Amino acid sequence: LTTGLQIGLYHSGLNYNELTFETQYSRVVGGFLPQKSSEETLTSNANYAIDAALGAYYLYKDLRNALHPFLGFSAFHAARPNTSFLNEYRPYPVQFSLYGGSHWQVNEPIRLTPAILFLQQAQNSIVDFRVQATYAAGNSTELLLGTAINTYNMVTVFTGVEINHN
Repeated sequence: LTTGLQIGLYHSGLNYNELTFETQYSRVVGGFLPQKSSEETLTSNANYAIDAALGAYYLYKDLRNALHPFLGFSAFHAARPNTSFLNEYRPYPVQFSLYGGSHWQVNEPIRLTPAILFLQQAQNSIVDFRVQATYAAGNSTELLLGTAINTYNMVTVFTGVEINHN
């Protein structure tokens, strides 16, 4: 079992000079009036807050078995920093992820890893199904072939090749 905690500084900024508002447009004049006040009461042009992320990962690795299942969980923006530039509280939504699958040692140089990744933040979610094949080409070189099917508003297929040499 592996666990982790990350603490960081959240910062977001806003340049008021680059913003335009509905009250700065006039039908009478027929356009934009940059000298007219926006009539917005923005209290700050920068937000700073402490933020945190946490997670856990478990891998069952019994060398007598060919299957090594794993499960991971993480939460980002767990401290829910305020994102509003107005005098109100609008927390950054927490992003949850759940990752699970199994390493399957087919034979000595070949390992297959089917897995599923689920991401959720506010009302948005993504499901990612993937399979990775690893070929150990010696003591320090691995060739990885992978493909993933991602479902977020549409189905997307990703394929990749990676060579690791230590």
